Amino acid sequence: MEVATMRRKLNNPLIAGSVVVMAGSFLVNILSYLFQLLMGRLLSVSDYGILVSLFSLAAILNVPAIILNTSIVKIVSELKANNLYEAVSGLFLWLVKTLSFVSVFIIFLSFVLNRQILHFLNFNNPLAFMIFMLFVVVSLVLTIPLSFLQGLQNFTKFSVSNIMMALNKFFLGIGITLLTYEITGTFLGMFIGALISFVIVCLFLRKDLRLTTGAEISKWLKKLLMFALPSSLTLLSLTALFNVDVVLVKHFFSEEISGVYSSMVIIGRIMFFGASSISLVLFPLSSENYAKGKNTSKVFLSSLALTTALLLCGLFVFVFFPKFVVLTLFGSSYIKAVEYLPKFTIFMFLYTLIYLFSQYFLSIYKTKIGIVLAVGAFTQILLIWLRHNSLSMVIDNLIYINAVLFAMMLGYYILNSKIQITNDKSSSKFKKF
Repeated sequence: MEVATMRRKLNNPLIAGSVVVMAGSFLVNILSYLFQLLMGRLLSVSDYGILVSLFSLAAILNVPAIILNTSIVKIVSELKANNLYEAVSGLFLWLVKTLSFVSVFIIFLSFVLNRQILHFLNFNNPLAFMIFMLFVVVSLVLTIPLSFLQGLQNFTKFSVSNIMMALNKFFLGIGITLLTYEITGTFLGMFIGALISFVIVCLFLRKDLRLTTGAEISKWLKKLLMFALPSSLTLLSLTALFNVDVVLVKHFFSEEISGVYSSMVIIGRIMFFGASSISLVLFPLSSENYAKGKNTSKVFLSSLALTTALLLCGLFVFVFFPKFVVLTLFGSSYIKAVEYLPKFTIFMFLYTLIYLFSQYFLSIYKTKIGIVLAVGAFTQILLIWLRHNSLSMVIDNLIYINAVLFAMMLGYYILNSKIQITNDKSSSKFKKF
């Protein structure tokens, strides 16, 4: 009996998908954190601060890719629900061609605005910056095949692809850095690794595509655009909430302090990257259920329970053993981060839950929550801009804003659930009548 119950649980799409994605994410995060740790030791504290600041800037610039990812997963999930695989293939080819042209424009724009961006970040290496932007645009195009694997719910290939990307970044990024001991070499390795990863992921996706030219995709392109426009506000706001603090700390504080803050951010984000893998499974499952007219609350509540459990484990470790974590991962050069890590992980706890709620709302076309998140993101930026006497004050700003946003997300879900229950009861009475 227990064996049968266990088999049913393992056959559950959420559980099975989450196990695969979490296992893949675990390996990816190990490689990513080893990369960050080795960079923290190979580069100077100031160069490491620049590295993390540029990563955060790239995340903000990469918002179109995040929007595209969410929109592609949403539409591909619906195409899968309707068995329209030729349309999936046509959509893939159109997006790759279009994003390639957009990437060329981004590189041109980066070259033109090179001086202004470097001045804001207190960074004086234009060659390193341009190589980094090449890495960013390749990563943008790489979003397309990864999103299709996720939307098709091929979570095994999706996870393996992410692992291969992390391996390429790790070995090439570290390898070239060891030859140069400069941040330029780090970015060159990352760029080459991203190019190789794109080829590998496309090969993984090849069996899932039917490369025909007759598929009608205009309807689905329009639907993708109609979803991308309102959801962009949500995704832009989530990205700002997650990354702007690092950029502003780099702007307002010394290179030494921003390097310490960056190390703390990297450690604290372990919670997010570990628990948010469940969101990667939730979104396509909830989207497909919604397209088929099925209930979506059950899969969301299961995701919420799993995410909260993982976050509580992380919170316990970082709050009660911050010194051990910092010394183990970064060494004594970053010992000042111990003071701030427990408080920062509270922010990460709140943000990860906000992210989960947001992904669920987007999967069922509740895009108006973007307005609330946008106000929160703007307020967070404003608070940091006005209140930044210390790193502790910056983190307090993050906690205040995200606590309010989480309360609003929870309230909106409860209200929406009550409305749904009322509508279901009314519909049931009408059918009986």
